[in-house]
Amino acid sequence: QDTHEATCMWVVVKAQISLLHVTCGEQIMALKREIRELKVLHINSEEERKKSEEKLNELQRDVLLSAATLGDHRTVSLLLDRTGVPANFVHPNHGRETMLFAA
Repeated sequence: QDTHEATCMWVVVKAQISLLHVTCGEQIMALKREIRELKVLHINSEEERKKSEEKLNELQRDVLLSAATLGDHRTVSLLLDRTGVPANFVHPNHGRETMLFAA
């Protein structure tokens, strides 16, 4: 009778371990799927950040050209510092003139 009880308990324990193994496997698969989705979201977010940064840089260069053309030396100085654009920068929409020449 002790052998029978031990065998029954062993079967129950084995079934529980099997169930836990299946449950853990499902959770691992779900976590892997979530990680893949987060990686895609991160890549998309990074692309959007780069696009926004490019638009900001373009806008700053446009404002820099306008400030240089209007003779607003404070804004020119500020934007040259912020953008890292050299004073001899040639704006794409302003012919061959440098920022210094426009100012």
